[in-house]
Amino acid sequence: MSGISRDRVFEFAAQLSGRAAIYFRATELMTKHLGYDYAEACRIEGESVEDERVRNILLRMSGSMSSGEPESEFLGREADVFATTYGDEYERKLETLKQWTDAYSALIVSAVLVVVVGVVSTMVWKTSTAFILTLVGITIGITVAGAWLISLLSPKELVPLSQPTSPEQKLMRVLSFTLIPAAFMVAMMLLASGADLGMVLLLTAVVIFPVGYLAVVDDRKLKGRDRDIGAFMRSLGGVTTAVGATVTEGLAKLDLRAIPALRNEATRLMIRLQTGILPSLCWKRFVLECGSTVVNRAVSMFRDAMALGAAAEDAGSRASAYAVKIDLLRARRRLIAKPFAGLTLVMHAAVLVLLVLCLLRPSAVLRQ
Repeated sequence: MSGISRDRVFEFAAQLSGRAAIYFRATELMTKHLGYDYAEACRIEGESVEDERVRNILLRMSGSMSSGEPESEFLGREADVFATTYGDEYERKLETLKQWTDAYSALIVSAVLVVVVGVVSTMVWKTSTAFILTLVGITIGITVAGAWLISLLSPKELVPLSQPTSPEQKLMRVLSFTLIPAAFMVAMMLLASGADLGMVLLLTAVVIFPVGYLAVVDDRKLKGRDRDIGAFMRSLGGVTTAVGATVTEGLAKLDLRAIPALRNEATRLMIRLQTGILPSLCWKRFVLECGSTVVNRAVSMFRDAMALGAAAEDAGSRASAYAVKIDLLRARRRLIAKPFAGLTLVMHAAVLVLLVLCLLRPSAVLRQ
């Protein structure tokens, strides 16, 4: 987007945090200290890389530079291809995940049958403790195996930042370090005093409830920010280019009512920029208040491109395209996760009700 020279492209690529940065750093060292040109250095480095994706991009880059193709055209085309490839891989994993969630529901039903058999068996004839423990172990094994398979097949991604930065995340961290140990101590004291196990579990759940509630609230806010950051970047770039002004002036002309999830954060960002605070610090604070990985990457794309001389509209469009693509993929993931979570909750509730009825009215269960 910025049209910078080839050596600066490799210099900035070597400073990124991705796994490919080390190979671009090695290529840059080969050109500066060993006298290779960039095309030959990319070919040599690419042939020695084990990661197939990184190897292919280095070899294609070598061929492109040897043919004289501009780096901007090559990198723009490769970015589109990588976006398409990532989206296709993500969707394939979602299809596999959908099948395994259906299978997990069947596993839960099997576990329910095992539990019912065990309960009815204790009513019909005398059963040994080992038999009951075996049934319990089978049930736990079935549910754990299903959950492990689902976690293994789910697309892996980091939604919040690696460190808690938003107000909800900071409060949740403080409460986690205070309420969870407190709940553990309360549970141990109650058990030592001979309290009923059910009451102990209920009290423990009540104590740690605020942590879970804050996690749900923060997840909902992150979802909204990830949804609105694409529109924010796109609108900011378009308005800045249209009025021919700076990013600060373009931000002042935006109607922030169109991005409700980012309205407060964007307002604070505008106020900080207008007061003359260093823009890099203002944008960094904006990212930390949002606490989202997607926001961090989209803002980094926009800021880096603008700092290197790219047009605001082009920088905003590229950053927006990335954010929108990730948000759409996550929306498809939620479409699978929400029904599965509801079904699992209902099935567990049915198991609890069944067990309670069996314990309260065993004769009625036997007659039926």
